[in-house]
Amino acid sequence: MAILRVLRREDGRLGRGRRDNAGLRDDRNPGGLENVEEIAAVQGLDGLYVGRSDLALAIGAAYPRDPAIKEAFESALVRISNAAQNASIAAGVHNASGELAQGRLDQGCTFATVASDLTHLEATAAAHLAADRPSVVSA
Repeated sequence: MAILRVLRREDGRLGRGRRDNAGLRDDRNPGGLENVEEIAAVQGLDGLYVGRSDLALAIGAAYPRDPAIKEAFESALVRISNAAQNASIAAGVHNASGELAQGRLDQGCTFATVASDLTHLEATAAAHLAADRPSVVSA
């Protein structure tokens, strides 16, 4: 879980404003989740941002999309979202696709980010292979 401090303008919109920089804390261990309510209550914090893979690995996944931790992962997201809501701050999560992001927003996350360098690299590589060897990719 990363701790996010969002830049806000004087008119309340996001963007360059009175704060000169964003303070981020990247907490990639179970201690972040164990203390999420205390972390969310820190004065001046604007939000909690969850890296899906980081959270999955922190709670015991063998690999980022390990189905063995699905229930624990969903429970952790609910706990993080509730902690943020109780502290009146934003809660966001990174997602591999727009469909997953919409699902997280529907579940109560305040914001969701989409894509990653690996996602784009895989898609580009597949497109190149499909153009060069259609039978290899479609097989």
